[in-house]
Amino acid sequence: MSGLTLGNTIHFSSEVHKSATVDDEIPRFKVRQINAMNYQADLQAIYIALLARHCTITIGRPHRLSHLTKQFIKIKKIVFSNLDSIDVLQFIQTRSNEQAQHEYKTGNTTQKTAKRRIQPTKRREEMRFLQDILFEFGYYVEISSETIDGYEGSVSLYSKKGSITTNSIRLLGDELNKKLSSILEAQPNALLNSSSFKETSLDSFL
Repeated sequence: MSGLTLGNTIHFSSEVHKSATVDDEIPRFKVRQINAMNYQADLQAIYIALLARHCTITIGRPHRLSHLTKQFIKIKKIVFSNLDSIDVLQFIQTRSNEQAQHEYKTGNTTQKTAKRRIQPTKRREEMRFLQDILFEFGYYVEISSETIDGYEGSVSLYSKKGSITTNSIRLLGDELNKKLSSILEAQPNALLNSSSFKETSLDSFL
């Protein structure tokens, strides 16, 4: 299975959740989907780490653990100040439902398909939401190809300090995703801030 990037494993409580190995039989049509989702998870981890420089982020354990892909982190709340915060779960739920209804009403998809796509739609809407916030803090993202499952092709992320592209994003994103997964292995919910990623390579890249 060349080109397949496997997910990080998270162990919650005493239950062991195993990620896929190269020996597992994965249909070929799934390889592209898995890689796109892993790429998305890498980029999400970078977004979270960058935002933590400017605000406090609450993350939590997911209801469903990923077995074949890297874990997409559940963001619950972002606090900018005592008077400014966002309930991310509620915001993304509303936004995703509106998107699903729009696609169904305009005839772009069936109601059954729209419901089936709700989880990937939530991930996509969250990524766009995070990109909008990052833009306000001076970060800009260029994505060559976005699919319902994640990202393909080249991605570039720019900041005042510099920029990183595809290979560096995968490298840094994998490190940060493992960091976040490790945090959630130890506790069901966690608060992230500017000190949460000091022992990572983030500052070396951006």
